[in-house]
Amino acid sequence: TTPKLCRMAFGMKDLSDKQVAFEVSEICDKNNWIAVVHADGNGLGSIVQKIGTDPKRLKTFSENLDKATTSAAVKAFDDVKNRFKDATVIPIRPIVLGGDDLTVICRADLAVDYTQAFLHYFEEQTKELLSGEIKEVFGANEDGGLTACAGVAFIKSSYPFYYAYELAESLCSAAKNDAKDSPEIKAGKKLPLSCLMFHKVQDSFVEEYKEIAARELTPDKFTSFKYGPYYLKSKEGKWTIDTLKANVQKLEEGKGNAIKS
Repeated sequence: TTPKLCRMAFGMKDLSDKQVAFEVSEICDKNNWIAVVHADGNGLGSIVQKIGTDPKRLKTFSENLDKATTSAAVKAFDDVKNRFKDATVIPIRPIVLGGDDLTVICRADLAVDYTQAFLHYFEEQTKELLSGEIKEVFGANEDGGLTACAGVAFIKSSYPFYYAYELAESLCSAAKNDAKDSPEIKAGKKLPLSCLMFHKVQDSFVEEYKEIAARELTPDKFTSFKYGPYYLKSKEGKWTIDTLKANVQKLEEGKGNAIKS
């Protein structure tokens, strides 16, 4: 039968088995690249500590958090679905969707746009459904929703999923560590900004992102090619996801071909 998770993540009650990717090969295109995306909310621990002694309130909060996360996934799917409207099989396959967690496998070219949309809608939907708890824990000046960080591992379709998922989690952790750059945030008194980190796997080594960064992105102790994470909203000294996409677009234009390498 068609996985219930797919219906939830796509918001499609009439989803048929034929539209669901049961094999990784059905997700990728001719170049065989896919992405494993793992997103995780920020600030949840602080809220649970505050309201966790009230079982009824905690239950309601958990249910609303599930609704917000699922709604964010559906809206993100809606944002990118026109890019594969003629495809027989939907090139996105949810693996985890619940609480403040999302994990999907998707066609590589969809990954950044889908993840950016999910981060945006996660903030929007948690603001709508959880504003009372957010303001109670993070102060009256906090007028937004919960934030989230994400890791995106770009891999060939033949690469073991388990290792790709581990890398996506490691990238998400790296994004969170960068976003928690103040004592207030580390103490759980303020929310970090939403952001994403990505890496394209070019070899068969299996290791955490910090080890990949040291081996592949650090040619000497004075130089680093590591850049990111990329933030949903403006942050001093950092690129936004929109800035990243705009610069990629420049490289894809005719004049950019000469310097793309």
